[in-house]
Amino acid sequence: MASGGVGLITTGHTYIRRDGRTSNTMTGAHSDDMIPGLSKIAKVVHRNSDVRILLQINHTGRAASEAVIGTNPVAPSPIPVKFSQQRVRQLSSDETEELTEDYILAALRAQEAGFDGVQLHCAHGYLISQFLSPYTNKREDKWGGSPENRRRFLFGIISEIQDRAPDFPITIKINCEDLVADGVTLEEFAETCLQLEGMGVEAIEVSAGIPESAGKIVRRNIRFPEEEGYLLYGARFLKDAGIRIPVITVGGYRTKHICQDVLDRGDADIISLSRPLITEPDLPRKWQEGESERSRCVSCNRCLMLKNEITHCVYWEKEKTGETTGKDN
Repeated sequence: MASGGVGLITTGHTYIRRDGRTSNTMTGAHSDDMIPGLSKIAKVVHRNSDVRILLQINHTGRAASEAVIGTNPVAPSPIPVKFSQQRVRQLSSDETEELTEDYILAALRAQEAGFDGVQLHCAHGYLISQFLSPYTNKREDKWGGSPENRRRFLFGIISEIQDRAPDFPITIKINCEDLVADGVTLEEFAETCLQLEGMGVEAIEVSAGIPESAGKIVRRNIRFPEEEGYLLYGARFLKDAGIRIPVITVGGYRTKHICQDVLDRGDADIISLSRPLITEPDLPRKWQEGESERSRCVSCNRCLMLKNEITHCVYWEKEKTGETTGKDN
């Protein structure tokens, strides 16, 4: 990817504490023992001097699996994921303060490992998202209730990272909507982002959805240009609200001219790709040199289902051996 034409790479989420991981093979930033391995990632990317890399740091909160972490998941409020039989334990105020420190230490490890910054994962119903959302945060102490209180956890993490690593860039991935009743709204999202801008956050990546609305987050079978950019409305809303820092849009981009149109209109400043780069790590270079107009990604999402394998494009690997079927796409 680093030699394939991208300008910025954001890693998949890394856990900041062991009870915040989604699987036993998830990458960790929870211990100083992780620094040598993380530094190898940064060094590989920096062989291409024009490319930068951010470490995405996260705690999955109530979305963690008891089978993986060995205990009940923790969250702002004891609200389990809908349709799950898994019990969730509410964090105490002291534990919330401790988690703030865990995020800070993970960011400092990223800096020591040679990353160019961090992205705080505040989307998709993970822990920071759970604090921000009235759907998952029913607390009545200083961490819940008003939007200001629900933002306290996130803002505290940012302020402390800035104090202890003042020149280390911070970006945010955040929901424009939770896509459930009583969740985060576009208006509250924009207000949060404008405050983040005032705090010195470098960029905002706009996503949406929580586990209860997971089918709307990473859509399958994107075949036509009009199906691309399905979360662009959130980036456009933020631009219309007057934000000045770069806005990153994600959500099913597959076609060169669609991406260019988004940038030309000023609806967003940066296009984020994931699945297309899994199947074609050099897709941006192909677009730049006129070799390609559209990604070959068929949005089957099978790359997301791999548990104990290196991430790869399952569809085109099977295509080579003649094993694909109509069910794959």
